Amino acid sequence: RGYDLRARKGAQQRLVEVKGVWASAAAQGVRMTGNEVLIATQHRSDYWLYVVDQCQHGGTLFGVYPDPIGTLGSAMTGEAVIKVPGKALKDNAKEASTT
Repeated sequence: RGYDLRARKGAQQRLVEVKGVWASAAAQGVRMTGNEVLIATQHRSDYWLYVVDQCQHGGTLFGVYPDPIGTLGSAMTGEAVIKVPGKALKDNAKEASTT
């Protein structure tokens, strides 16, 4: 779905994604999947990112980020990489047309 929890109160909703970091969130940062970024982009103010760090010691809330695309988007880096298994390529190959 692109988030971990959906909370509703009347007409309001909050789509919450929780990221846990084993040690330091300030040092390690977090990774968001392409689907999480897509849903965050589509839902903007309804999407909230919660970051928990020090999970190795039970975890502490590091920060809460409403609309992480608006708040953190300019700092986000990365590229989407989708793997297509060789078996799928083999099983679904069509012969190239010579015309």
